[in-house]
Amino acid sequence: MATGSSDAVSFPPSLTGRRLFLERPARWEFGEHVYKVRKLAGQEIGEIAFRNLNRCLSQAELGIELYPGFRGQGFGPESIELLLRELFDRYLLDRVYLRVREPNTQARRAYEKAGFRHVRTVRWPLVGVVRYLVMEITRGECLARRGQS
Repeated sequence: MATGSSDAVSFPPSLTGRRLFLERPARWEFGEHVYKVRKLAGQEIGEIAFRNLNRCLSQAELGIELYPGFRGQGFGPESIELLLRELFDRYLLDRVYLRVREPNTQARRAYEKAGFRHVRTVRWPLVGVVRYLVMEITRGECLARRGQS
């Protein structure tokens, strides 16, 4: 019996935000768990992933790529917050970190809006002298931002 004409797929609340949802991947791809970032209407606007999952250290590395037409509109921080909920609530991690090129100020602002803080600067010698900032957020910091303890 049909209950309506909607083809919408139901997602766990942790993967649904104000304007976006994350589509959970079916499997790992090359050591990454890549989620599609979609507007609530279903339009794909980018991908967000975690890699380097280390259960012993209870941490993982985050990466995000929004398609050019969707940058600078607040979708980055919202996507990051959704994935952080997944990583801290479902995977029970204690720390999530990322690396960002030092001159990428737009990405750095998005990460800071999502609660990440700069912890150190590193050089990548294999690609010349490229400087990366390492940023992180802990479970406690994330829960405090959500108003939980």
